[in-house]
Amino acid sequence: MESVTSLITAFSPLLVVGVFLLSVWKTGRGLFTRGWERPGWWIFPVVVLVGVGFVTWIIGVFSGGFDVREACGERGFTYDSRYRGEHRQEAARWFPLRNKCNANDDLVPVFVNPTLVAVAVLLPGCAVGAGRAALITWRRRRRRGCPPRSPAGVPSDGGVGARLGPVDAGAVGPAGSGPAGRRFAPPGG
Repeated sequence: MESVTSLITAFSPLLVVGVFLLSVWKTGRGLFTRGWERPGWWIFPVVVLVGVGFVTWIIGVFSGGFDVREACGERGFTYDSRYRGEHRQEAARWFPLRNKCNANDDLVPVFVNPTLVAVAVLLPGCAVGAGRAALITWRRRRRRGCPPRSPAGVPSDGGVGARLGPVDAGAVGPAGSGPAGRRFAPPGG
């Protein structure tokens, strides 16, 4: 059992990166092939946005490292312990991410908070886009007279046979053959 756990642990990052790269490719390809017209396509931009948001957030959270005083010194900022003591809660907040050395210098890269805001705005936009694509698809099918589809993708009117209507027994196959291979007398004979 330990070997299975170690295999899952070893290949999980590869699977996550693979899904992310596939989503980046499908998103880019869908932009050029009008993929946004299909509701299912919108899952790929969502995966890309979640991945970008997660990586950006991790960069922001760990920007100060484990020793903030040392990180400030490495970047040429002066460490103000009095300021840090007065604003202790700022470094513990989820958003906006801040890890200040003093009143003016922040260890969190400048791109982190705007990227997180952009991701937070675009994710609901993907939900709106998927809903709009689903509505447009539904209207097109209704206009064409296509039957509505069940979740399994099967027409909800019972399938092909129900749309054809009653079938003449003699029209099923060659004369003398019936459904399921049973023999019967041809009509009029």
